Amino acid sequence: MDLPAITLLEGVAELEGKLFHFLTSSDLKPIGWEDVPEKVFLPAWTELARDQAGYLHGITPATLPMLATSDKSLAVRLKLAETEENASMEDEARATEIIGSILCILFHSKGWKIDASPGASVFLHKDAISFCPFQVIQQLKSGTLSAEEWTERCNSAGIADINFGEFKVEA
Repeated sequence: MDLPAITLLEGVAELEGKLFHFLTSSDLKPIGWEDVPEKVFLPAWTELARDQAGYLHGITPATLPMLATSDKSLAVRLKLAETEENASMEDEARATEIIGSILCILFHSKGWKIDASPGASVFLHKDAISFCPFQVIQQLKSGTLSAEEWTERCNSAGIADINFGEFKVEA
């Protein structure tokens, strides 16, 4: 297995601190990569969920299979595009990001661990189950994740019927 190039450096933490201070003139306390999901990503996802709440009313984890396979654009449903004709791939990607962010918040609130290793996709883990919440919509569309499997995962986590537009996100 090849080692990352950073292993060739000594005193990485000190070098990162000096570089950060040089770039920002700030002395923020460094955190480990393992702390990034809870200290950086969750607050950002929470803010995104709050900002989008008005456009998410009626969407629940249990409705995602229907939404993913619907002829109607998810971007239009979330008011990221006005019509089907002008819904871009970027709009659809943003809609998927919003849904994935909320799934991270919900599953994390039920004890799932977030793995967000640098350069890798975000994964949620609990017991022997692992999945990428930002790929759920595409997997449901393609059929690589069945509606039944997804519904069972949501039911087991106790989140199936939580309305994305109404649930209370913790700061």
